[in-house]
Amino acid sequence: ECLHHWLALWHMQVGAAADLVGQEDRSRSCILEHAHHLLKDGSVPQFMPNRATKKDFGGSNQYWVWQIRHYLNQTGDMAFAREIIPYVDTVIGQTLKEYDPDGDLLAMWGLQIGNQEDFIGNPYNGSVPSMELYNMFMTRAELSRFTGDLKSTAVWMNKASIVKSRLYKELWMNNL
Repeated sequence: ECLHHWLALWHMQVGAAADLVGQEDRSRSCILEHAHHLLKDGSVPQFMPNRATKKDFGGSNQYWVWQIRHYLNQTGDMAFAREIIPYVDTVIGQTLKEYDPDGDLLAMWGLQIGNQEDFIGNPYNGSVPSMELYNMFMTRAELSRFTGDLKSTAVWMNKASIVKSRLYKELWMNNL
């Protein structure tokens, strides 16, 4: 594996581990640093050692949102939840624009979902990308619930429910 890929992808690999070993400050800092440097299209950047940013392997949006969810559930950091919501909204908007161009709330990844080991190349609606969209919506709902915004919580839970029902109706193979 090329060293430059692993350096650039550090945030999506070990953020949860940092939380679990008592280094939540590192996880929080990493999440916010990525938020403050979103790419022009609104996607989550990958940083290189020379401070350059890039987007590899279809991006890191879903990994970054995973990291937010884990950090928040680990720490209960209310100030962080309030601060991160606008960035999460930007990233979700970018994800929908790039990976759900037909607006049906079923997603596709043009390249892959993350690491080469997780290769999912769907030019059209796909089950795994749609599951990741569902997870992003659920995380956003959790952020709203955590900050006491129950109206927004209901909106995001409804979106997640739509993804889930469409996923099972249109993409799931019940005979497996």
